[in-house]
Amino acid sequence: NKDITISLPEGYSLVSMEERYDPYEYRRVLWKGFNHELDGEGPLIFNEQEKLDVDFEMLRDNVDLSLKLAVVSPDNHFVSYCGMWFDTATDYALIEPVATDPDYRGKGLAQAAVLEGIR
Repeated sequence: NKDITISLPEGYSLVSMEERYDPYEYRRVLWKGFNHELDGEGPLIFNEQEKLDVDFEMLRDNVDLSLKLAVVSPDNHFVSYCGMWFDTATDYALIEPVATDPDYRGKGLAQAAVLEGIR
């Protein structure tokens, strides 16, 4: 629906993984967004295997990268993420996962990503 209004704080932007495919930033926002650092697991360790895992997850025929949306902060990091799936055979959609870096919560970033996806 094009009538949905999306608002982001100044300096933030929305991108799809089709526009900016960045396995590191994708893993980083999910790692932080699901509180792995806050729960004591430490910072994300990103290596070649992590990149290959993201490629295997994302670069498949049934994945529409235009429905994988990230909010980018002024310092160019993904700080909120919304993954969406749409099955054209059944007309069903699924929204998952949705995550926001704890340092950026309370700004409406995840809401903006979800609304952009359903728009």
